[in-house]
Amino acid sequence: FQAVEVSKTTSLAWASSSGTRASLDFTILLMLVRRARQEQPVMPKKKRRKKRSDPINEEVDEALEALTAPSSEELLLDEVFEMLTAVEPSERYHAFGIFLMDLAAWCSKMKSSELPWGALVPDEVIAELDEDMSFRVLGQGVQLASRFLLEHGLPDELDTEEVDTSVLLEMMEEKEGSIALALSHGLRSLCIIEALLTQTPGQSREEVQCRKQTQDLQGLLMRSLSVNHPATFFRALCLSLGVKGKAPKGNASTLLAEQEFVSHLSSRVMRAAAKALKDRRDIRDDDEEAEEGSATSREAIIQHVCKRFLSGDHAEMGTSWEFLDEICRFSQSSSMLSSALPKAGTFLASLATSPDEAATRAAVKCCQCVETMVFTLGHGILPKLNDITQPLLDLAQRVVQSSQSSESALDLDGQILQALGALCRSVGGVLSPFLGQFLQVVCAPASLLRTKSLEELASQLVDGVPHRLLLKEVQKATVDPFKDSEMDLEEAMIRSQRLSTFYLWILVKATPEFAASHDIMPSLLRLFGCSGSAVRAFLSTADAQEIPLRLLKREPSMELITSSHMQDLSWSNVAQDASLQRLQMLGGACFARFCLFLEPDDVKTRIAKVLDWARGKQDKLLARPKNEVRDEDASKTLALMAALTTLAVEAEGLAEELLMPLANKDISSALKASHSVALRLAREKLPRKKRRTLSGSRTDKEVLSSQSWWWYDVAMACLNFLGLAFKQGSNSGPEAKVWAESFEELLEPCVSILDVFEFLAVDDAICSGLARVLQSALVAMTASSAEDGVKRMMQAVLEKTRSEDAEVVLMALRCAHRIWSDLGIQVVMSLSEVVMYTSELQDHEDSRVETEVKAMVRTIEDCTGESLHDAMKT
Repeated sequence: FQAVEVSKTTSLAWASSSGTRASLDFTILLMLVRRARQEQPVMPKKKRRKKRSDPINEEVDEALEALTAPSSEELLLDEVFEMLTAVEPSERYHAFGIFLMDLAAWCSKMKSSELPWGALVPDEVIAELDEDMSFRVLGQGVQLASRFLLEHGLPDELDTEEVDTSVLLEMMEEKEGSIALALSHGLRSLCIIEALLTQTPGQSREEVQCRKQTQDLQGLLMRSLSVNHPATFFRALCLSLGVKGKAPKGNASTLLAEQEFVSHLSSRVMRAAAKALKDRRDIRDDDEEAEEGSATSREAIIQHVCKRFLSGDHAEMGTSWEFLDEICRFSQSSSMLSSALPKAGTFLASLATSPDEAATRAAVKCCQCVETMVFTLGHGILPKLNDITQPLLDLAQRVVQSSQSSESALDLDGQILQALGALCRSVGGVLSPFLGQFLQVVCAPASLLRTKSLEELASQLVDGVPHRLLLKEVQKATVDPFKDSEMDLEEAMIRSQRLSTFYLWILVKATPEFAASHDIMPSLLRLFGCSGSAVRAFLSTADAQEIPLRLLKREPSMELITSSHMQDLSWSNVAQDASLQRLQMLGGACFARFCLFLEPDDVKTRIAKVLDWARGKQDKLLARPKNEVRDEDASKTLALMAALTTLAVEAEGLAEELLMPLANKDISSALKASHSVALRLAREKLPRKKRRTLSGSRTDKEVLSSQSWWWYDVAMACLNFLGLAFKQGSNSGPEAKVWAESFEELLEPCVSILDVFEFLAVDDAICSGLARVLQSALVAMTASSAEDGVKRMMQAVLEKTRSEDAEVVLMALRCAHRIWSDLGIQVVMSLSEVVMYTSELQDHEDSRVETEVKAMVRTIEDCTGESLHDAMKT
């Protein structure tokens, strides 16, 4: 051994004399070992001493030459690479695979273990090398294999060869399939090296470098096989994983019989294989030929992994699910349905309320694989649908109840919802037995991030489940949630808000025939009723004046939910937090959307039903004696007004034809009730009547700003509707009978709202909001009126300027001013009334009144082109 000269020529001659197929791999390894044992430090070359005109350039040239000169290791690798490539292609690929087996045996000896095929180099030689030198030899061998693979690639037609991967000793014979078999064993050997280097990783520079080189080569070889030779790839995986019947039987005394190492090896193989399959997806599309050629090996792998690795250690289980996920993405497989899917259901069902971190991470990978299986198999999963759907739903509800907020727990939650979404899209038509549980999951309160995921799942329900089935379940779920004493008020509100969006989503996509055949009116009335039930539940533990802040959650800027908003309708805006106002808006939008599908007579019938429901046992809205109006009745009125207002926006012209004739007396009654209750509350909070003076305190009378529940909300809702309806009526002309009758009914209740400004803070949002809608309503009513109506409106408004309270006077003036500003010459017939009342206010004690009078006079003069100075003096 010592006497043989170590060179490319002698080594190649030796291998040729023994048969390169049988000995080239050993010769190459022997050359690496001998050179490592004989290696001497490389002494730097002495500088050449020649006379040159420029000695500085001479030194630079020598330095550059020294830097670019190949090292002794590079020269060695060049020699052995030339040896490997000097033989016939079939022999060089055979030597490549066997050489990797030699390296695996070398590595196992270094780790004090034994492989079934043993090491070709004598133990004494290995023992003479220290650890760093041994790792250097191993690293050089890996570098050689990497260079060969990069420069020569893999031969074509590997997948067409007949290969029996259970063969080991017979592979030395030259026969068809031996190249694919050698490469398969070479990949397994490479995986063994990587597993040995990662099971108990050392930190020496040589070992770390060797481990990195091994992993790079493993990735390269797996990627090359998976992309170009998938059948050989899966055969090699069968061999590497030790699949029964697809790998040689192990020797009980070798490393491959040690369970701990085999488990670690399998985990590393599956991890690397999953990465290779993912790379394949990024590089090319799958083809039927590749799927068919690897089918037998894939089925064997799936069954092996399901049997061996989908129970026990959760860390190993996560890797297994990730691997199966990639196999499933590669192609459909019957074993995924028969073996993997039931395993997934059993595992997910076994998770406790608070699984440990490893189990949670494994569950994430499991759910990812389930999602892929559902998409890949489609209706093929129906035989196992119960096995997976119920565990997913149970786990989703456990996550809601859990307080875990770790990154893995959040990942699991998101992945569960994605898997459920996949079921909706793939087999939504057969999910009827589970739809109630789906609704429970998506309607549960959650963080903003989770709400977005829940909304996506809800959207997938709407898209994937037939609407007749989903609507039936949504109607079934629309019950009074506040009867359940265990349900939190906020949870019940959010549930109702989200159910409302389901009605909207279904109706937006519905056809007239669908709407006509599904009368959802009873369900909508129950949905409206949730508003009153919420108020009743809230008042059982809190004061009524807390409703605006804690339950109603007023949003002055909130717009009606109409068809133009459907594309932007998101739970983060309307169903993230409990809000009575949002619930009423959503209910109103559902009712309006439903009515759009109906004939006019049917719409009239539905509106009458809602009015009867809101009136209760009274003949008009809020017509109970003033001290007996219930908070629930007021909430019903708010729900009604949301429905009527949305319907008026969605169907212009309907206000004149149906809404005003049916509801004007009810709206009048509601405004009167608001006015009455507001003044009663003010008297209760202000027992002694105090006249506001210029020098007096304002706060002693500003009592309604903190006592605004329902009188303010009802007044706002009614005035907002009237402003919209009468604005549409102004296009019909003042001769329209319905508007004249409505004007007659509503003039006094609307104008009387001015009285409440005596008890509101000027700079309060309640005051400004009420002023805005009141002015808009009065302008719209005036615009739709004939000459007599204009005069009556101006007379009624300006009559309030004779109030003893400066705020009432000021607000009346602003309303009159707004009418003139918006309508101009249309109201010139009321000029005499304006002159009469404004002349009385020129010397008012409140300077704001005087300023408002002057501003209105200027507006009138601009409209008429005449001066009012003389007329006002007279």
